[in-house]
Amino acid sequence: MNKIVKLQKYAIRTINKSGFNSHTDPLFKRSGILKLKHLYEYQTTLFMLDFINNRLPLSFNSAFQFNHQTQNIHITRQTNLLHITRCKRNFASKLSLYKFPHIWNKWSSMIPNNSSRAQTKDQLKTYFFSAYHSSFKCTYGYCNDCGSK
Repeated sequence: MNKIVKLQKYAIRTINKSGFNSHTDPLFKRSGILKLKHLYEYQTTLFMLDFINNRLPLSFNSAFQFNHQTQNIHITRQTNLLHITRCKRNFASKLSLYKFPHIWNKWSSMIPNNSSRAQTKDQLKTYFFSAYHSSFKCTYGYCNDCGSK
């Protein structure tokens, strides 16, 4: 994964004709390109939104369940979240059947119930880009952006 992240940073620096040690947050924000980690969460959240709204093929209907479908005891704050099944192996915890509900539960509180796919896209992108720093002041030696030498 680190190699792909480094390649993405190299690519964003090349696109913006920046130096090899330029900070990438301002470049990602200026270019309107999401970092790889955020792109994964963005696409996963949109996929799960399609699942919630029954816009996926029928084969996905039983892939995920809500907590209220698995626990019939009483209503709690987590009743409307997706059920996260326990896995015994570390490898299994990285599979989409286990990872996607985690990501959806993380972002579902930010997404209004009646929001469209386009509104959700805008909200997520706005949130991710707001996390990127517009400018940096660093302590790196020989930084092209900050002017420290």
